[in-house]
This record gives sequence, structure tokens and C-alpha cells, in this order.
Amino acid sequence: MSVIPHRSPDDPAFVVFDRTLFRVDHALFFLRVEPLRRAIGTLVEGRKGWNLEAAGLLSEDNRLRACLAWLEEVAGIGEDVVEPPFEHEPAIDVVAAGLITSGEFQRAACPACESLYSPDQIVREPWQETEEGVTITGHRSVCGRGHIIHATTDLVDVADLEGFEG
Repeated sequence: MSVIPHRSPDDPAFVVFDRTLFRVDHALFFLRVEPLRRAIGTLVEGRKGWNLEAAGLLSEDNRLRACLAWLEEVAGIGEDVVEPPFEHEPAIDVVAAGLITSGEFQRAACPACESLYSPDQIVREPWQETEEGVTITGHRSVCGRGHIIHATTDLVDVADLEGFEG
């Protein structure tokens, strides 16, 4: 079964409200081809009927479709690790965080402790930070030795917006 290596291109400092909340040692995640194909396919399918040009999504949609075609070719190869061509990395970036957060990957290599972990060996924990009526929540993935190897922001909630009636 082929897997696609992916490392988040983000900075190691996870910044919220202009200050570093925690450090992320971005792991190399080996994404399974089928969940990756499914996630990109769902995104493309969900945008059917949209005016992609007006939404500013035409280039992204073309990248997603090209990556989807490449993944269909890769699915039949049977090699263990298949490096994605550079032009497909942005499409993979669009869906990778969701796959990682939900544990849909084969393994992760933590750069801090140089260990490999399966999804069931990684703890996914929520985080939250509040300042001046704004609450930001997300999830982070922690390896077996306590290193934060992936983090996402899921929601920004503003308690009171002046002049907003909802």
C-alpha cells in the first residue's frame, strides 16, 4: 500500500494573539492514498455547481483535480513511500490537517525524539485560548514522548461584536 509523506509547512511557533502559545515539532506524516483521495474528491465534489472563478477557487480546483488524477495513478503502484511531485503539495496541504487530526495516516515520524508512531500511539488533545472576548480553539497531536507534532486552529469565536445584531 502506497503512502504519501507530508510535513506541515508551518512555523514551529504556534502563535495565537501575537504570542507563542506552544512549539510544534512538525512530524513527517505518512498519509494513506485512499483517505487522501477521498478527502480531495469530497472537496472537489462539494464545489460542483459553484462559480469557481468568481469565488477565486479556479486555480485551487485545478490543482486538486490534477492531484486527484495523480493519486489514482499512485494507488495502483504498490510502492511503500511515494514522494509527491512539488506541484501536488499545495493540494495535499489543503486536506492533510483534517486527515492528521482524525488519525487517518499510517505513521508519523517525530523529529524531536526520532521515533515512529502509529495513529493509536498519538494523543490528540484540544487546546483553547481566550483574550478580550475572543476564544480560539483547536487540536494538537502529541507523540508518545510528549512532543507536540501537529496543531490546528478549528474555531475563532467572538463573544460580542459591537453593532452586530444576529
